[in-house]
Amino acid sequence: MTTRRPPLPNPVRMEPVLPVGLVLTLHTLCAGFVAVFGGGAVSALLCLRGPAAPGWHELTPTLARLTRHWDDPAAAWPTDPRPGPAWLTWTCMILVAIAWCSAVAMIGAEIDSRRRHRRRRLGLATRSDLRRIGLDPHTAARKSAAEFPEQAKRDTRALGRRWRR
Repeated sequence: MTTRRPPLPNPVRMEPVLPVGLVLTLHTLCAGFVAVFGGGAVSALLCLRGPAAPGWHELTPTLARLTRHWDDPAAAWPTDPRPGPAWLTWTCMILVAIAWCSAVAMIGAEIDSRRRHRRRRLGLATRSDLRRIGLDPHTAARKSAAEFPEQAKRDTRALGRRWRR
């Protein structure tokens, strides 16, 4: 009777830290805040009034007033400088939201790419990967040579250097 071991975990594939719904909600909330207040500041700068940036204590009341003043977003800002006309303010808000979401997507893709490539140098598990799953390097080398003979021939020299460190 042979005992079958469970499959080894894939060290390249990373499980998400947060649930997808929570990540989407956080992205939406952040994009909304950045769009409203960044767009308002850009609109005020384009009208040569200075950046329209309410203080931290005025963020929630400003958003609440904005829901009542869709046709005049400047009326939602608590003090001067205020954003420009409605058409300019809403256009700036949309452009700032697009820029924010694009930047977040590009930064996330770059981080994912670096994490993924960091572990794929030789194609075989690192010493810490082997330790985590409970295998010693010699057993792993014998097993990988039996299962993947071409890759074992190609990586023999680099594999020996890696384990001696």
